[in-house]
Amino acid sequence: MNLWIRSQNKEQLIKINNEITIADTRSIKKMLNPLNIDVTNSEYDKVDGIDIIRDVVNIEGYILATDKLLLGKYESEERALEVLDEIQNKINSQYLLKPKKTMEIPIIESAKNYYEELNNINIITCDDNFEIKPINANVIIYEMPKE
Repeated sequence: MNLWIRSQNKEQLIKINNEITIADTRSIKKMLNPLNIDVTNSEYDKVDGIDIIRDVVNIEGYILATDKLLLGKYESEERALEVLDEIQNKINSQYLLKPKKTMEIPIIESAKNYYEELNNINIITCDDNFEIKPINANVIIYEMPKE
């Protein structure tokens, strides 16, 4: 499966190859401060992940990031966790609702909405009158929320 995330500023579509973590920017700054590291100094340009560290020193709050990319910034850890949950749900929840007998479309849609809300999942509906083929079935795109 391929996971792509659109950045908060909407200017990047990023293929995610690594884990996504939540970090408190205060702890990152505390870690850098005693070492007296000036991340703006060009001598650190070749350090792996330096770009994300440079971004973090100007942010207050919590970030979602891979080892090299800043994906989003949030005021609270709770909100960062909500966004991470949304990403996980996008990856995990691919369900097909296929009626066992012929039903009218409004009834199928009503059942779809009911089961989605009840189970907090995304459902694709199917009607035997149609043939449904996946397009880019292994690609998932998630757009980072502004806040």
